[in-house]
Formats: sequence, structure tokens, C-alpha cells
Amino acid sequence: MEDVIEIKIKKLKLKREKMTKEEREKLKKEYDEFSKKNYYKGIFYPLYFAFGFSLIIFWLPKDILTQYPSFRYFTQFMADIFPNINVFASRSKIPELTEFYFSYMWLIAILMIIYAITLIPKANEEAKKFFGTGKYKGRGKLPSKYLIFHSYQRILFSLLGMLILMGFAFYEFYTGNLIEDSLLRINFEESISKGFGMFFLVNLFQNSSLWMITMLFIESVIQVIQIKKIKKGE
Repeated sequence: MEDVIEIKIKKLKLKREKMTKEEREKLKKEYDEFSKKNYYKGIFYPLYFAFGFSLIIFWLPKDILTQYPSFRYFTQFMADIFPNINVFASRSKIPELTEFYFSYMWLIAILMIIYAITLIPKANEEAKKFFGTGKYKGRGKLPSKYLIFHSYQRILFSLLGMLILMGFAFYEFYTGNLIEDSLLRINFEESISKGFGMFFLVNLFQNSSLWMITMLFIESVIQVIQIKKIKKGE
């Protein structure tokens, strides 16, 4: 079986080399449409989870720590771990709400990552169905003609690029540099004094970055494993 798989892959590589630019573009368009309908979509659930809980900003009182002094123990604990909390609160016109909201959202971010990790078994099972490995051997949803778009070297290279990009955005948020001496050269200071501004920053620079870093890493590792299994005929 392994020899058959190897021969098939070699034929696909040869076919790719002989393809015209137009033929490759057409096949790529077909594959893009196919992949939208046939691969695991549950990866977005953790992001939806974090987004939903972030909406609480629109119902919280501006003097929340004065009204509920016991929350200060929580915010002080979180601020010792996440430096951006104190930075943002010190520059905000509504410091109590800013301090509590970003502390709360770090807790939600941790839960989001845990949620993402719990989805790994299901994501791996769906990948098996897609690639046709394990108990789904010979019954995968991925037509063999599309295998030319699956190279684990390409996947890892793309992952590295996204990790660098998202990692930078996350670092700027985590350290508070986003409003201090941001390399992004964008003034976000006014944003932390408004509910919508805080909602925007936390979802763009914290939730989205962490979700992409976590889920891209998980998906990339799963795909590399499945591609190697295809080549081994497993």
C-alpha cells in the first residue's frame, strides 16, 4: 500500500510540474471552494465564546471597583501577571472600568485557550475524515487531485509567518506598548476611555491574536501529521 501511495504522490508532483498557470489557478479555485465545505468549522467556537463574553463591557458601571470593592483583589492579582492592565488603567479616563474589564478579559482568554485545546480530538477526527487516514483510509473527502496543495513544509512556513505577525500584535497588547510607544504608530490611547474602544482592542489584539496563534498551531500540527500518514499509506 505504501508503494502505491508513493507512486500516486510522485505522479501528482509530475502533473504539477506539467501544469500551465491557467490549469493550476483553475484547480486551486476548485480546491478553495471544496475546502470551505469539507473541513472542520468548529475551530471558530472558542473565538465566538470570547467575543460573546467581551460584550459585558456595555453593561458594566464605570465605577465598578467602588461599587464592588472585593473585585480589587481579582484585578490586583491579574495586574501582577498581565502588565497592560495597569498601563491601560493609568491612561484611561475611566480607570476602574478599564482595570476590571481587561482583567476579566484575560480570564476569558485563558478559558478560550482551554476550550480550544478540548476541541483537538474532534478536529483530529475531522482531519482523518478529510484526508482519508486511519479508519477512514480510502474513504477520505479529499480528492487525490488536490493533494498537490498539501505540503507540510508549506504549512509550517505559513504557520511561522502567522505566528510572527500575530505574536507581534499580541506582544504589543500584553506589554501595553499598544498605547505607550507602539511600533504600530497608531494612537489607541483614546480607545481605552470608551466602552466600544476597549471592546475593539480586546477582540482585535487579544482574542483574535491568541485564537489564531492557538488554532493555527493546532491545525497545522494535525495537518502535518495527516499528510505524513498519507505518504506512509496509513
